[in-house]
Amino acid sequence: MQKRHFIALADELKDVARVYGLGVGAAWDAESTIRALCHFMRQQNGSFNEQRWRSYLAGRCGPNGGNIQ
Repeated sequence: MQKRHFIALADELKDVARVYGLGVGAAWDAESTIRALCHFMRQQNGSFNEQRWRSYLAGRCGPNGGNIQ
C-alpha cells in the first residue's frame, strides 16, 4: 500500500463516522478497528506514519500532515 491508499482509507472511515454519527468509542468500537488497520498498514508499508494518519482521520491535519486548508 502507498500513502494515497492510506489517505483514501481514512477518507472512507471519516465518511462512515459522519454518516452514522459515530466517533472514537462509539458502538462500532472504532479504536479496535483503527488499531487493527494500523497494524495491517504497517505490515504493508514500513514507512506508514500511524500518528499522522490518526491525526488526519480525526480532522486535525491535512492528508500530508500539514495544516487543513
